[in-house]
Amino acid sequence: MRPLRSLRRQRGFLYLTTGGNGTGKTLFTLYDVRKLQLETGRPVYFSGFEAKQPLLDFGWQPFEPECWQDLPDGSICLVDECQKVMPVRGTGKPPEWIAAIAEVHRKRGFDFFLITQHPLNFDSFVRRLVAAPGWHRHFKASSMGDSSNELKWSSVKDNPQVANSSAMGEVTSRAFPREVYDWYASSSLHTARKRIPLKVWGAIAGVIAAFGMVGFAVWHFLGYTGAPAAAKPAAAPEASALSKMLTPAAASGVGSSERQPLTVAEYVEQRKPRLPGFPNTAPVYDQVTQPVEAPYPAACVKMGQRCDCYTQQATLLQVAHDVCMQIVQRGYFMDWKRPTTEAVRQPRRDEPVRQAAPVQSPVVINMPAQAQQVQPVSEWSQGLAARNAEVRSMVR
Repeated sequence: MRPLRSLRRQRGFLYLTTGGNGTGKTLFTLYDVRKLQLETGRPVYFSGFEAKQPLLDFGWQPFEPECWQDLPDGSICLVDECQKVMPVRGTGKPPEWIAAIAEVHRKRGFDFFLITQHPLNFDSFVRRLVAAPGWHRHFKASSMGDSSNELKWSSVKDNPQVANSSAMGEVTSRAFPREVYDWYASSSLHTARKRIPLKVWGAIAGVIAAFGMVGFAVWHFLGYTGAPAAAKPAAAPEASALSKMLTPAAASGVGSSERQPLTVAEYVEQRKPRLPGFPNTAPVYDQVTQPVEAPYPAACVKMGQRCDCYTQQATLLQVAHDVCMQIVQRGYFMDWKRPTTEAVRQPRRDEPVRQAAPVQSPVVINMPAQAQQVQPVSEWSQGLAARNAEVRSMVR
């Protein structure tokens, strides 16, 4: 489709801007008219809103639309809320000042910029005068925040709000020119309530779902099981407690000293977190919060311009952007990670025999002829034998 022509060399046409409250129709029109004024040096007259000092400094002057013919040739006339001065009327001859727009404005080089919410809200006689190289544009709220989508046609579109209205026009996404807020006073700036579009909520839900999938992938593919190795050595505390019970000092009571109870201040101080909001940082928990695992970038994900890394526990890891990109492209080597299968060695005489983990394929090991083959025993039997041996050695 051929683009609509620029305003710089065009005079004597009507330009209609429509849109709902808060879509920026007045904001964009003032911005575009100011740009046209700077390019052509033409005088600007306005109606329908209260101007602030910057517009007056630009040389803009208020006027009555009914008296537009009293303005100098080549003037730019901007009428906000044009339905108030050009309301819908019945059939018949239009007022003289409206009829003169069709007869005189082209010859004298007048440009009219009309603003209303819907094209069917004002006089149909004037509406039919909007034609190329003039245009009709309609602003729709965008899901990107302080911006709107501009839909533009070479003639008036009676239903610009329908979903397929952009099929025969030009569509442009425009950010709000914030400096224009200081040029005029508009009630819509104070009464329009911003709402987060449903598309934004959908995007947020999609991002949350993506993070959830990343966390599940880290947990599933990297085998995070919550450090089960820490739960295995259960026999050691029992043996240690038993050894304390059987020591001579403990049996006779000689050398044992009663521990003094803590004062209230000491009790409270031991339970005061070192980091506010993290109860586990209190001194009383130092024995149970020893580190057993080190965080590392288990998974790095690049989404658009962002790059995030996650630990093996699916938590966000703070790394530099270039480091994250390098891991995404080249990977990350963990030199402390044990291989999937370890070499099987002959157990020493002074260490307990552990049951070998099942493997997918058998491993053949050549053992010396004099080595006696040890039958595998259960972990419970091993622990019981170890405790009995230790008790016997202590009693002796």
